[in-house]
This record gives sequence, structure tokens and C-alpha cells, in this order.
Amino acid sequence: MSSAVRVDTLRGMGNVASDHFSKVGALCLAALLVGCGSSDVPADGGSLDAEVADSGTLCVVGAACQDDRFCNGREQCIPASPHADRRGCVVSSVPACGAGFVCDETMDICESTCPDADADGERAASCGAADCDDANAAINTTAADLCNGVDDDCDGMVDDGVLQGAGCSVGVGACARSALLTCADGAYSLCPTTAGAPGLETCNGIDDDCNGLVDDGAALLATCAIGLGACERAGIATCEGGIVGCEGTPGTPIGEACNGVDDDCDGVTDNALGCSVEVVELSTAESTTCARLSTGRVVCWGLNDRSGLGDGAATHVACSLSDDCSPTALYVIGVSDAVQVSVNSSFTCARRAGGGVACWGSNRNGELGRATPSLSELAGDVPGLTDVVDVAAGATHACAVQSDGTVACWGSNALGQCGVASPTRILTPQDVPGVSDAIAVEAGGFHTCVVRRSGVVSCWGKNVDGQLGDGTSVRRSTPGDVLGVANVVQLSISSDNAVARTASGTVFQWGNTLRTAATVPSLTDAEYIAAGDHTTCARRASGETVCWGGNSDGQFGDGSVSAAAITTPAPVGYLRNASFFEAGFRHFCAKLESGVVTCAGANFYGQVGNGTFSDVDQVFAMPVRFP
Repeated sequence: MSSAVRVDTLRGMGNVASDHFSKVGALCLAALLVGCGSSDVPADGGSLDAEVADSGTLCVVGAACQDDRFCNGREQCIPASPHADRRGCVVSSVPACGAGFVCDETMDICESTCPDADADGERAASCGAADCDDANAAINTTAADLCNGVDDDCDGMVDDGVLQGAGCSVGVGACARSALLTCADGAYSLCPTTAGAPGLETCNGIDDDCNGLVDDGAALLATCAIGLGACERAGIATCEGGIVGCEGTPGTPIGEACNGVDDDCDGVTDNALGCSVEVVELSTAESTTCARLSTGRVVCWGLNDRSGLGDGAATHVACSLSDDCSPTALYVIGVSDAVQVSVNSSFTCARRAGGGVACWGSNRNGELGRATPSLSELAGDVPGLTDVVDVAAGATHACAVQSDGTVACWGSNALGQCGVASPTRILTPQDVPGVSDAIAVEAGGFHTCVVRRSGVVSCWGKNVDGQLGDGTSVRRSTPGDVLGVANVVQLSISSDNAVARTASGTVFQWGNTLRTAATVPSLTDAEYIAAGDHTTCARRASGETVCWGGNSDGQFGDGSVSAAAITTPAPVGYLRNASFFEAGFRHFCAKLESGVVTCAGANFYGQVGNGTFSDVDQVFAMPVRFP
């Protein structure tokens, strides 16, 4: 397709033929005046008809010189020019259309003679235009230069364009490396770099092993550790969002032992009571527990009914059934030389190294032996006792064996538990008639028993459930022997239950409606015994500990619970080789072979001592939290 350029758009649209004949007529008239056939040509090279038509008037502006022709160039008014005609007009020597164009007078346009064969908007360089390859529309001055051995942008240079040196990379993930491409001989080189070496896949959001997958478990560690201390177990490593995790189940915590191991899995090693200070004795009651330490001090925990904890504080914290409890052990103030401790419902007594006795807590019935029935938040000595060898606290009374074998009791005597017929309350220690050979004393809720030097056991006081073991249910205020029991070397009694161990290892039991003593079946090698209101346990010569009786609150401490009483002694694994243990009303505490003190069972008042109160029983033994 040819193109045309219109130079003069001001020309009128009148009849071109009529204009032409008018000019011819004027030319003939001029020939008559100057002579037809003259060969004179105007000096400016203009046409004769223009000169004749314009004769007689000198131009002032260029418009007066227009001859209504397009192709002969532009007319200008220059009277002073030697080439001017009579009017002062000069015709330009430059034609209306330049090189490469032809002039069309009838259309007043310049038509190009230079082609655009590839129709890319640029004409061929062969006629002076810019397109260096008019046969290829992809090659022109606006094209991007490619690495192909061709001058794509017609700048006279091959492969010099913007893509020279473009970026490239090799490898994936952490192995990826980048470089710049180079173009030579019309082609790009391979990326001039080498991929990095794969590494071990770790959980970091990066494809470390360069397999195209990020944090894919293939190269992660197969195992991991979950849990602390002795509870640490192998788990499976996980990775989510670049964060390492470990799936698995840790082991079950046990009581902390003094063995360099974090047995209770709390992240601290040997932090149990007894690791830094040794517990040498335990005493349990219905809702309170006390322990004697090797230093001579005493600690207590649980219910603080009438200041029975002895730490000097009037109140502590609220627990499930009271507003005055402590779930952790507290030091008793005023006792630093204890060689024995005995706790019961709301008061406690400790035997001092010098033979005296100190008591604290409730004194409504004269339990503290101080003549005046007022409670004491602090330990105070019982007057008149200087050579005591054993002491025991009952529910509302206490008794002590003196070095000469006599027994003195004080407190409530409403059921004859102090060994005399009257009065019903004894405010200071009073000897029990008929006992002069006692070596040990135990106080139940409302009765008392002693072991005589002969190995016979004598009891007095309440007897409604056969606590006195005399075959009756009649109470008495004078000592009477337990029938069928001899050679006793250890005695343990509670409110209603009693057990006695003989030198041979046989165990007798009475109370809880059993009115005469009977041997415990299959138990002939006992080395230690403890009786609670519902639960009884014994350690055999082999180190195995067996328990029987009530376990409805999980007081066995091995995770088992039984609504019905256990009638046959059953092994309790974690108590094997336990140093000693004590059974309370519905809880049980022990010093394990490791030296750790644990408790289990009912914990309404914090009597388990693990730092919590709960209406839910603690069926697994947990370490007591010492101060």
C-alpha cells in the first residue's frame, strides 16, 4: 500500500477545468500585446500565465503570490530578490515532494516510492529508512535484541541487546546457585555455575537435602526425647512450619528418691523431702500427718483444727472441708529435740531427747496436760514428765510410758481411756493403776493399749467394736489383757483397729467387730506393721509389703481402688523395702527405700502433703512437699 502526503489543504474545491481554460484565454490576450510565440521565460522560472495574471501589482504578503499549483513548490513574496517577477513573487527551487516521493498535482499529494514490505510500520533501509530487514516484521528498530546471531533491533550490532547477561540458576533448595548467562555465536551458554552439596534435612523451612521438598521427614532424626528425668521416653520427631516437635508419651512420675535421678519428672533432681533432711518417723491421724526429722525438728501438714499443726499461725488456707489447712509440711515451733512424735485428731505430742513431753493444739479436754484447758498454737511441755520412753496421742487424751514401766495419762476420760474410773477429764498426767511393766503404749480414738515386758498386750477404754480384744464389747477403765496374744514386739492401733506383731513374725488382729485376736492368714514373717482405721499393712522379711482392709480412697497408693474391703494381704509394689509407713483414717504415708516420703488416699484437708487439696482421691503415692 502506497502512502501520500497532502501539502496544500487550503485550495478550493472549484472546477479545475474551468480554471484552466480561463488561464489559456488570458495567455492569448497577452500574446496579442507582446507578440505571440515569444520565447521569453520569466526570470524566476515561473509560469508565464502566472506572471501575466499577476502583472501590474507589487505583492505585499506571500498569499498574493500563490499560483494555485502544488507540485512546483512554494511561492514567496520577496520583491528584492533578483528572481522576483513583476509582482515581487519568487517560486521556490525546492519541489513540493522530496526524494523517494512523486507529486500528484490533481490530488495535491506526495506519494512515497519507499516500500514497507513486512508491514511492521518501518520502511526499508534500502531507500534510506530504518528497517534493516523489510522482509521480517520481527526485525525493526523497536524489537528486542535476542541471542540468535541477528541484528534484531537494526542498530548495526548483533546480539548486543538487553538480554545479554541475564540471570540463571542451577540446583534446588539450599543447593541453588545463581550466575549470569553469556551469549556467544548466537546462543546462550549453559549457566556457568555449579549446584551446592545437599545437607541433612532439618526442621527450618528450607529444603536442606535439595530434593525439592521442604522439611520432608525423610532425613529428620527418627527419634526424639519427650518427658523429663525418669519419665523421658523416645518419641517421633515432627516438623510443622519450621518448628521441631516431638510426638510420644512420657513415662509416669514416681516418688522422688535421693539417687541422683529426677524420679518425679519435675525437672529437678533429688528435690524430695528427705534428700536434704532425713525423715526418721511418721505419724498419721484422721486428717493430719506429722514427720520427725533427723535434726530433731517436727513438721506437720493437713487440717489445722485448733492449731494442731503447731506452726504458730492461727489460720492457714481454705481446703475442701475447712478454712484452716496446709497441703505442705510446716515446721512446728518450739521443738528441735524430738525423738518421737504422735499425732491425733486435733493435737500432737512429741517426746524430747531429755525425757520430757511437749504438746500443742486442742486442749478442750486437757489434752496438753497443763492444768488449764486452753488451746496452744505453740508446743509446751507437759508438767511432771521427765523420763518418758514412749508417748501416744489419742483423739482427746494422751499417755506416756515412763522409764520405770509406769504409764501416765491425761485428757478426756469419758470412756475410761485414761485408766481410772473418774474423773471424766484429767488435766495433768495421772498414773494408770496396775501397770508397772510397760515398754510401749498406743492410744486409739478412745482407748489405750500397752505392751508389757512379758509380751502381753493390755488395753482399757472404749470397747464397742472389740477394741480391747477381751471377747466382749464392754468398756472398762482398768487394764485387761488381749486374749490369745503373746510375745508381742510391736503394737499398732487406731480408733477401731489393732494389730500386734510377735517376735516370730506372726501378726494378730482384733477390733472392727472382731472381739478376740486372730492371726492374719499367710502372714508369718512380718518385720513391721501399721494399722489405720480401715487399712493395715505389713512388711515381710523379704522386703515385700502387703496391705489389706479398706482401699476405697486409693490409700494403697498403687493406683488401685476397691469398694469392697481386701480380706487377704495383697502385695503393694512401690512399698517394697519401705523403711516404715503409717495408716491414717483414709490415707497412707510411707518412707520408701529411696528415702522419699510419699502419701496417698483421701486429700480433703491436704493430709497427703503434695501441695494440693482435692475432693478426688490421690490414688498414686506422691512425694510430700517439705519446707
